Amino acid sequence: MKLISMGDVQLLEARLQQNEQIEERVDLGRLSEDDLTHSKYMGVIMAAMACRAAIDGGLPEHIAFNLSDAFIREIDSMKDPGQLNTLIYNVIIENCRAVHNNRFMNLSAPVKQCCEYFYVKMHNTVTLEELSNVCHLSPNYISDLFRKELGMGAMQYFQKEKLRMACYFLEH
Repeated sequence: MKLISMGDVQLLEARLQQNEQIEERVDLGRLSEDDLTHSKYMGVIMAAMACRAAIDGGLPEHIAFNLSDAFIREIDSMKDPGQLNTLIYNVIIENCRAVHNNRFMNLSAPVKQCCEYFYVKMHNTVTLEELSNVCHLSPNYISDLFRKELGMGAMQYFQKEKLRMACYFLEH
């Protein structure tokens, strides 16, 4: 849920794949004797939790609730418990994507491009010159755009995002 609220799609996908490889499953209890009904209930719970995490991540409530409602309607129409696992995975990923996209929605194309580059290079050192090559703008202009759109310089933004990610790793 924390990764959904952070809007970090890549890390969430990696974490979900990692969890798939774990053979021992945590017993979450049984909500129904019927496998399909139990799976549907679990899907609704995941949709609600993902919705709350998306709202915590800054996604407007009306968007988060509409997304949740659409998934719950889809869960309700399911006839195969096996298909529900794929749908639950999609619930989690799509909420995370919505948070990610919302966070960058009002940014100019060059700032979005730089932010995406930051996430790809999160564990490396990034310079204004690299950003300049990525979006084909001068380093000073990039820095000015970041200050105007995000209230801080590009390198400050990058440091803030690195710290946020480090805090997540320390917590988990």
